[in-house]
Amino acid sequence: MVAVVHTLGYLAPPLGLLGVYLLYLGITRDPAEIWLIRFGIPLIIFGLLMRPGRGHPLAAAFGLRGTRPNAVAKEETPEPLPVPEAVPDLGEPPAAAPSAYVPDVYPAHAPRDDAIKLIPARDGAQGRADSWLGGAPHLPVDMDWPVLGDVPMLFAAQISLAGLPDNLWQGLGPRQGSLALFLPDGGNLGRETRILHLTGPLEPRDWPPIKTGFDYGHKGNVARDILRAIQDGVAPHPPRFDLSPEAHRADPATRRPRPEDRAREDLRDEKDLRHAAITPFDRASALALVLAHARVQQTALNARTFREPQATLDSRAAALAVLKAVEATVLSEEEFTPEAADALFDVLSSIETEHVRSAANGGGIAYRPILRDPRARPAYLAAFEMLVQLRLRDDPESLPRDVLARFDAIWRADQARDYATMGGRPHGGYERGQGADTIFLLELTSSERLGWQFGDGRDLGLFIAADDLAQGRFDRAWADVST
Repeated sequence: MVAVVHTLGYLAPPLGLLGVYLLYLGITRDPAEIWLIRFGIPLIIFGLLMRPGRGHPLAAAFGLRGTRPNAVAKEETPEPLPVPEAVPDLGEPPAAAPSAYVPDVYPAHAPRDDAIKLIPARDGAQGRADSWLGGAPHLPVDMDWPVLGDVPMLFAAQISLAGLPDNLWQGLGPRQGSLALFLPDGGNLGRETRILHLTGPLEPRDWPPIKTGFDYGHKGNVARDILRAIQDGVAPHPPRFDLSPEAHRADPATRRPRPEDRAREDLRDEKDLRHAAITPFDRASALALVLAHARVQQTALNARTFREPQATLDSRAAALAVLKAVEATVLSEEEFTPEAADALFDVLSSIETEHVRSAANGGGIAYRPILRDPRARPAYLAAFEMLVQLRLRDDPESLPRDVLARFDAIWRADQARDYATMGGRPHGGYERGQGADTIFLLELTSSERLGWQFGDGRDLGLFIAADDLAQGRFDRAWADVST
């Protein structure tokens, strides 16, 4: 989709001019040529709507600044703020938990084109970091939560500017205060993302009720629906990950290589849900297992996508009824024990649904245990991981050793590529980030561990014109999703 918009940006100016010409001919002829006017007006509208925006190569080639700034009301456009004498105090951090990942410290004076990367701490790690992804922002006392219209925006990151390398962003921009990144809730990432430069005293701010929330990908969204159904206290936004900076000298084309460790892929391929690393260990994880399978049966009954015969639909309805009874049983138990887990699997293993074999497989009727249905496993594993993250923050002693060891290995592997970057040259995947005077502010990546997805699993880049950065006009920045 981004590539299509990029291509249309090249076509818009000539087609718009053609529309003006046709409109002129239609009006000036005697008598007026209505058909020319009818062709010309749509072309003009197309040219205006699809004109090249900021960062588009065509806009840069003609020295255009772009005419589609972020959708921010005039009264909300901030004036340049005075430079404070000191970086704001963000308050005392929580008590230390598992030690955070500590990479090599980047040099204080990095070369002009060097980027830095910001490494998210491992799950459960807490420290004194003044930059973080997810969680909740620190905002000025008298500042309202940013909104678009009347819809609260989604907080994604807060980055301290103090101590950044002098030559980052070609030496432009302030080095006091912090940047807070807010994304539209269901809006246009490119035009409605906002970067706020915050100075002065700040205080932690709780999230307001939100409309939709982040896109976590299909299985992640299903997993959050499951956790909301069991009311387990999982926040409707990614948890906080403190960031640690280090130098990043990789070539932009290979800036974020795929890690060789297959820890997450191995978990995804795990067929046996009784495995000690992914088997339910408390009531919430047991309910997640039951509800993931119940959702598959309910979805099939609602959609009837494959025109299943009535006998198959009846077997799904019967399986769903049993799963609801199992859910009630789990809820009624005072304590979820290993014996209860064994009993749960015994019941789930006995539930089967009826299927009609294809002619190639011999035809006839077949019965398949619901635990072998591949559609339930991804949602359960995603919900299970979210619960492990939550327990690691709130009650790490409740996690079984096998569970903690397995996910610690997965998160270590994720850490190799889930970092944010600042500065350097943008890679070619950004259609609106290639202008000659464009500065690469920040890049976030889609991540199962962090809990968000941009586009179909790509990266989100934030850009700004060099002269705007020099003036601290972060309200003029724009975003682009990589292709």
